[in-house]
Amino acid sequence: MALFPSSWHRARDGFLHFADLLWFLEVVVNFRTAFMERGAPVSDPMRIVANYARTWLAIDVVAAWPLILAPEGFHGAMMVVKLLRIAKLVHLLDRLQRELRWGAIL
Repeated sequence: MALFPSSWHRARDGFLHFADLLWFLEVVVNFRTAFMERGAPVSDPMRIVANYARTWLAIDVVAAWPLILAPEGFHGAMMVVKLLRIAKLVHLLDRLQRELRWGAIL
C-alpha cells in the first residue's frame, strides 16, 4: 500500500505546475518593473533588464523551470533552487514594506 494515494500526487503535481506558471509570469513581469536606485525610481527598460539580469534572473529561471523537464538526476538540485524562492519572497516583502512606507511619506 502506498503512503499517499495517487490522487494526492496528482493534486501536488498540479499545484507545482501552477506555481511554476506563476513564477514564469513573475519573470516576465520583472522585465517591465522599475526599481529604486539611490532613492530614485529607474524606469529605463534597458537598465531594468540589466539590473534584473545581475540580480535574480538566473535563480528565477531555474526556479520556474518545470521539474518534469529537468534532466534525469537533477531533480534534487532543482528542488534546492526552487527553495530559493523563499529568499526572493523575503526580498519582495521587504521591498513592499519599504514602498508602502515611502508612499505614506508622500
